[in-house]
Amino acid sequence: MDHSESASDAVIAPTIDPADTASPVAPIDQPSSHAGQGTVETAGSGTASEAKKKRRRLPQGLGVGLFTGLVTSTLIAVYFTPTGQASLTAARHWFAKPTCANQQGLLQVPVSDVFANAYYDYWDTIPGYSVYHRPNYTIDGDLGTAWLQPWATSVKPSSYIEWAFNQRYDIRLICVVDGWTEDSKTYALTYPIGTATVYATNLGNPPPRIGRPLTSPLCPSLKATFRNYLLRNSFVKDPYQWQPVGFHCLTDNIVLFITGVAGEAVRNGKLIWGNPEPLTGLSEVRFYYCPSALCWLPAN
Repeated sequence: MDHSESASDAVIAPTIDPADTASPVAPIDQPSSHAGQGTVETAGSGTASEAKKKRRRLPQGLGVGLFTGLVTSTLIAVYFTPTGQASLTAARHWFAKPTCANQQGLLQVPVSDVFANAYYDYWDTIPGYSVYHRPNYTIDGDLGTAWLQPWATSVKPSSYIEWAFNQRYDIRLICVVDGWTEDSKTYALTYPIGTATVYATNLGNPPPRIGRPLTSPLCPSLKATFRNYLLRNSFVKDPYQWQPVGFHCLTDNIVLFITGVAGEAVRNGKLIWGNPEPLTGLSEVRFYYCPSALCWLPAN
């Protein structure tokens, strides 16, 4: 083959138009006549890559909104679970103290899980009544019934009532309706509890023949004071009040040991109802617990 070529057969490279953006050769600066049209980028330029990243970037604030919505929906979902409710309850105790009017999310120990026992129970001799006052009357839901025991001028060594639970509860609050609150007459003619020691015992130990159950070292022992609603004019004002005892312990029982009675001086005076019976006790009790393992948070 003849490798020589004539001038008429020579291949002439086309002239490169500076404005041709599809050219694979290195970019050429635009003539000044195109200055007002902006910079034209080739497919391989770094400027084009940066523009592509900008096009893929989420609108400002959208990422934060999506994250906030995800967290909020998760918190709402957890809130409606038992664990979430209990966690909220435990955390809330950092800021608000549970009361008998507002338990701050604490749950009541079911009555079916409570058994009441006492060393004493007694009949009253008030005309028109004469009721046998059993320990289980403190958990029957009736403010007209009461557990009563004899009371003298000194503390009896076995003046206690005990409530045992079917399982251990993290007790945070005890609410008591003190005295026999069936009506004004029964409240005035018996002695409500004035002071008491509240504690837990070891149910594995048999109860003593005389005296109160031993105090468990696993729970604190506290002194409780109850208010008297008998006025000096022999009238009774709102005795149906739930009085709080701030007890905090994981336990399967509670003991209340009576150390004094309320309104003794008033009742030993001249009452329009007559002379009081030497009996003391309470009408109703409720126990409230925190329903979660997160209840290690301290109560106020």
